[in-house]
Amino acid sequence: MMLDDIDDDLNEACLDEFGERAHGREILFRRPGADDHSMDGIYDENFVSIRVEDGAEISDVSPSLLIRLADLPAGVELGQSHRFVVRGTVRRVWDVQPDGHGMARVLLKDS
Repeated sequence: MMLDDIDDDLNEACLDEFGERAHGREILFRRPGADDHSMDGIYDENFVSIRVEDGAEISDVSPSLLIRLADLPAGVELGQSHRFVVRGTVRRVWDVQPDGHGMARVLLKDS
């Protein structure tokens, strides 16, 4: 079995167990000029710490979504013009952090 197959199987198992669909919820992906796209992901509110220029540190909780990149519509490259509807709240893409194994953590901001 190839490593890509193992990654795909592991990613699918994680979504099946921890994804929003496993809890009866749906995630919608929104992009300008297209219909909403239903998909799954693992929603979290991560602790974020940012050090600013003067050395001060700002702490906050940032919503994020762990998604399988293959679940996005064909040809989509995530950017700040995109939105996700998660648990009834529309949030925009702030940053995308691919993990190198077919998944990406999408940091979200309120629209």
